[in-house]
Amino acid sequence: MFGNGTVFSSSDLPEKDRFQMWREMISLRIAGMDLCSIDPRPFFNKAKFTKFGSVSFVRSIETTGTYRRTPKLIAADGRDDFAFNINVAGRWEHVQSQRRVVLDGPGVTLVNAGTVFDGLVASSSLREYAEYVCLSIPRLVLLKRLPRADRLLMTPIGDSASLRLLNTYLSSIECDNIRDDPDLSRLVGEHVLDILIYMFGQCRDMEREGRAGGVRAARQAALGHYLEKNYRRQSLSVDEVAGALNISRRYFFDLMDETGESFTHLLNRLRLERARRLLEDPKYLHLGIADIAFDSGFSDISYFYRQFRRRFGEAPGAFRAQKSLLSI
Repeated sequence: MFGNGTVFSSSDLPEKDRFQMWREMISLRIAGMDLCSIDPRPFFNKAKFTKFGSVSFVRSIETTGTYRRTPKLIAADGRDDFAFNINVAGRWEHVQSQRRVVLDGPGVTLVNAGTVFDGLVASSSLREYAEYVCLSIPRLVLLKRLPRADRLLMTPIGDSASLRLLNTYLSSIECDNIRDDPDLSRLVGEHVLDILIYMFGQCRDMEREGRAGGVRAARQAALGHYLEKNYRRQSLSVDEVAGALNISRRYFFDLMDETGESFTHLLNRLRLERARRLLEDPKYLHLGIADIAFDSGFSDISYFYRQFRRRFGEAPGAFRAQKSLLSI
């Protein structure tokens, strides 16, 4: 088990029979596809399978190979799903019903798992692996939300901004033990559907987006992810964050209201937590308190001292001295 899904890795299989065992146990029985390795490197595949409500989720990192879904495999498992195939890294090609789609880099398209298809997943170089995500949804479930889905098969979906939004949300749900809570798992599945519908262009204004709970949840995840990555930058501003997330200032403040914190309070919390970690770690004794304050994102030392004392009950120097005594 890993996170909230089940992970299979070819590295756990005997080297001599690795590919054949993976083909028979994972590719044919679980994925419902036949696989052929065409990479000059030793075969490698690491796949994570999980389910959120009606949405089945697979993330795969692998060497270059081809795949095929045959009439025999379709008859054996009876799957009649739509699958959103998301290319994360490398090249992905798919041929179905005399149509071909190629994603050379990040992108997403819709395919039909209930009909015959062939494809290729290829890494960009021999130093890298290919990576893709597959979101499978029962045909009737998707058609209820998107009646025109059949007409949208084998076409690129969404733009780079909506794809980043989807990937950020998927990464956030993979980090939590959602599968342990059936109600939360179903809600996440609905959220994923909301985001996919959004990517089809069915929900593009803020009012309708606000009613699509999954899109708003994805915006929240994107906001949190951006702040976690950039909080140490002293110049970070509301306008910059809103611009990076492609939302208005008003929408930004709506999202902040849902966190229960103001922008300033959230930045201070993240910065102070980093400063606390550095001050109590003996590895950073060579850094002065001002150095730690600046490195954590503060530009005003007096303000840093006031905020640190308010949050932790003592001055940074006294806090460091106490932690140093405890570590002796």
